[in-house]
Amino acid sequence: MNYNSGQILELANNKLNWHHWGKWTQPTLSAATWSIWGKHASYSELGAPQATGYVLLADGHHFTLKNEYDFIVNLAKKAAESMDSDLFDKFAVVAEKITRRHLELSYSLKSSPLPLKNILSSFFDSANELATPWQYLFPLTAGLDKVFHRELEKSGFNQIDLVSHYEPKKLTPLMVQEREAREFADYIKDSGLMHLMDEKPEEAIELISKSHAEMARRILAHIEEFEWVGTHHCWGDPLSAVRLFSQIKEMPQAVKKEHKQKELPKKLEWLINWQNEIAYWRQYCAESSDIGFFAARSALNKAAKQLELSYEEIIWLSDREILGGLQGGKIPSKAQIKDREKAFGYIKTETDELIITGDALQRIVHNLVPKTDASIRQFSGAIGSKGFAVGTAFVCFTPQEAIAMKKGEILVVPQTTPDYVVVMKKAGAIITDEGGITCHAAIISRELGIPCVVGTKIGTRVIKTGDLIEVDANKGIVRKLKK
Repeated sequence: MNYNSGQILELANNKLNWHHWGKWTQPTLSAATWSIWGKHASYSELGAPQATGYVLLADGHHFTLKNEYDFIVNLAKKAAESMDSDLFDKFAVVAEKITRRHLELSYSLKSSPLPLKNILSSFFDSANELATPWQYLFPLTAGLDKVFHRELEKSGFNQIDLVSHYEPKKLTPLMVQEREAREFADYIKDSGLMHLMDEKPEEAIELISKSHAEMARRILAHIEEFEWVGTHHCWGDPLSAVRLFSQIKEMPQAVKKEHKQKELPKKLEWLINWQNEIAYWRQYCAESSDIGFFAARSALNKAAKQLELSYEEIIWLSDREILGGLQGGKIPSKAQIKDREKAFGYIKTETDELIITGDALQRIVHNLVPKTDASIRQFSGAIGSKGFAVGTAFVCFTPQEAIAMKKGEILVVPQTTPDYVVVMKKAGAIITDEGGITCHAAIISRELGIPCVVGTKIGTRVIKTGDLIEVDANKGIVRKLKK
């Protein structure tokens, strides 16, 4: 059934209509790409059941229609139970096609001869298509994980026994960036050049080039190729020579990988292989979105200038508002943009959209966001990366907030995204509300050797910044300690 935004708002009166995906804060422009994913061409290519894909966003909280979410979860469960790969194979084929097409379009934006509104229209259409497989994998993963946990229980294995089985078979661009930076760090250390990392970047690169010309060339090429690293959902600061040098200086020791793996029952092995594959696509879709939005910054800056806005302001408009403004339509006032920066809700349908702020937004949040007992002192989650840590908590909801975290503090977030990686390297441990053993936080934590507990559901709601906490990532348990 098709709804308009007002009818979807009516559905918000009953929390039973909605599945709560979790909270991740983003500007209006990137939030707009998440809606009506069931209506895009890429969804029909998945061969999935008919769905609207309506999404309700409220102050960073993401909700999708529960009946549509549950249907896909059950579809994935049925396929996983019978070890039928067709559903997952089709997803991987579509995800590969959509991400490749989106990246090709993104790389062509600067040289496009089309008028600005056409360039942005094509980019926004592509970003919306990309969000479809990205969102589809959430219920797909949930169904797969349900069968995995049942098989895990039947097999007698513990989560910690299987961590070594979760190694990336394919590297995403962010993983490549990290590994290249590690190569630079090893080379510079072995060559006795580490002191140059404290110099001004242009002077350091010039000095390196005198005796290590190839390394200097590689560093410059690396910065150009991975300039998007550090950005996500339209915001964040791109990779610079200063940031890369800091990454090289602070590069942790390589984590010793566990090569000895336990022999697993055939079904458990099949499930883990697909968990690894889907984890790759979840990360790759997110990074493809980052690369795309970064490539679109030049066009967005031009659009902002035409609309008499700054880049920091235009990202709080939806794609429809930007295109409408470029064609002479009315755009939100600067006062309305300021309201959205504080908090906003968003609903989009095929025919209209609704952006909600103020008291109306707070009513939705109060009605739909799950309540938690703040007095809870111990809770559990999945083991993302083994280890044990005690430290002071730092709770945040955006990477921008996380910049203030001190080295060794325990990062507590709804979930991590690629632009959190710089901060994750400083963390003594990581706790997330969302995710499983194959989520972004778990993958990166294992790469860095940082204790990590994911999927706690309540971490950010029961822990406060400054709390003394214990993270036992060998058992998946988090405890609040008395100071």
